[in-house]
Amino acid sequence: MLALSQIIPGAYNATFDRSFLFAELERASFGREGLPPSLGHSVEWIDPLVWARELHEMEKSKSLGEVSARLGIALEAAHRATDDAEAALRVLYAFSKDVRVPKSYAGLAQEQRRLLRLQDEERSRWRNKPS
Repeated sequence: MLALSQIIPGAYNATFDRSFLFAELERASFGREGLPPSLGHSVEWIDPLVWARELHEMEKSKSLGEVSARLGIALEAAHRATDDAEAALRVLYAFSKDVRVPKSYAGLAQEQRRLLRLQDEERSRWRNKPS
């Protein structure tokens, strides 16, 4: 059986989900010290959206629904936690077959950090572009 300390968190658009989760825990007065180690600040969440932006770069939409559809993954009830989580995991699994996606957590996290930094820089340039 998998221990909570062995779980690697992930979510499609993990930045949003992570901040939402921690805000709700705070609102419920649930301290972070009671959380499993896998939800600590130093643990990086794996985010299939970062990979979708890279691997489906030429596609217009990177939404979970659109990416799932392109990969032939069913997403019956979008924006329902369980359905989105299952689809995100299936998307990540499909992406893991691509040679550009590292096979270890450490490699995946490192490459994801690099891609996210590049994507953030690109969005920043796009936002600051003179009209």
